[in-house]
Amino acid sequence: MKDMNYEWFLKENLRNYKGLHGAIAEGRVIESGEDPKLVYSRAKEKQPSAEVVLWKVPSEETLIL
Repeated sequence: MKDMNYEWFLKENLRNYKGLHGAIAEGRVIESGEDPKLVYSRAKEKQPSAEVVLWKVPSEETLIL
C-alpha cells in the first residue's frame, strides 16, 4: 500500500518550506512553520478527519534513500 502523502513529499518542490515543518494532508501542505506542535495542531483544526503527516523540510539538499 502506497502512502499518498509520502509519495507527494518525494515529488513536490518544497523550496518555499526549507527549514520549516510542514503538515501534509490529502497530498498538499495545509500548514507550515517553525514550531512542530503548533503546525500540527493548526493542521488538525483545518482538516480534523484527515491523516496529517508532519515533515521537517531540510534546509539544504538531502539524499532520501
